[in-house]
Amino acid sequence: FLTTKLLHADIRAGRAAQAIEESFSLLKTDHIDLFLIHWPVEGWQAAWRALEACYGQGRLGAIGVSNFQIHHLEELMQFAQVRPAVNQFECHPYLQQRPLLDYCTAAGIQCEAYSPLGGPTGGVLQDPVIRGLAEKKRRSPAQIALRWQLQRGLVVLPKSVRQERIVSNFQIFDFALTEDEMAQVDALDCGRRYGRDPDHIDF
Repeated sequence: FLTTKLLHADIRAGRAAQAIEESFSLLKTDHIDLFLIHWPVEGWQAAWRALEACYGQGRLGAIGVSNFQIHHLEELMQFAQVRPAVNQFECHPYLQQRPLLDYCTAAGIQCEAYSPLGGPTGGVLQDPVIRGLAEKKRRSPAQIALRWQLQRGLVVLPKSVRQERIVSNFQIFDFALTEDEMAQVDALDCGRRYGRDPDHIDF
């Protein structure tokens, strides 16, 4: 499943259509499964129209956005001819994004969680609640955090370059968290963002 994104520099420069074509060329393919707007920077509205045009040609399986807040999505919905299939955003036990998740779910937009483990310095995997559940379930803290996201209805995108961790991250389909265990992780939400704030883009 091939996913790529429109970078902020191309969006700002008004060259979304060219950047899309460059992606096809660089990836050596004539079809991309999912193409996302990476950040809601100036010019994202025109970039969305460029994605819609390519989608209409049947060259993209789906189009979506990344790092869009509710107000960005509300604006998009006012003119979009194609509903975004996906919104990809930072989401983990310390930043649960409940209003955004609820909005997307109601609108039929699939949520994808990046940094679902809080990142390498996030502290999520060292949290006593996560570690306690991991010990109880005989699982890794990462598997607990990922399973929690799956049961919330999110697609999870954990990043790793180590084979053993990549394999471990897939081993979350043969167990489940109980309602009480889910509630324990739910209680960890403190709004702590480790990535960039989509409402204060300074890059």
